[in-house]
Amino acid sequence: GRPIEVFNHGKMRRDFTHVDDIVAGVIGALDNPSQDAKPHRVFNLGNHTPVELEHFIGIIERAAGRPAQKVYRELQPGDMVETMADTSRAKAAFGFEPHTPIEDGLPPVVQWCRDYFGNKA
Repeated sequence: GRPIEVFNHGKMRRDFTHVDDIVAGVIGALDNPSQDAKPHRVFNLGNHTPVELEHFIGIIERAAGRPAQKVYRELQPGDMVETMADTSRAKAAFGFEPHTPIEDGLPPVVQWCRDYFGNKA
């Protein structure tokens, strides 16, 4: 029931990643230890497919069954218009490939919030 600030008029693009995909990436890294002299490796896990913030908000609105009260703002100084993960190392090392599109992943999160916080969420 409270307004949300939407920067860059919802034209930001972000790489939203479902927790199940991150867990699969962590398990993949653990199951495929380094084969060279370096005992540790760093992997960037993410969805590698940015989506527009306005689309993200729209999925939440549909799952919640009501529109968000949006207050559109300009791009903040120093903010990036688009960010996304480069998962190429993880894909090469252990075949990491996220599989959960936000259209499938967000509605259960909205339902979880409603169950946890009550129907006002």
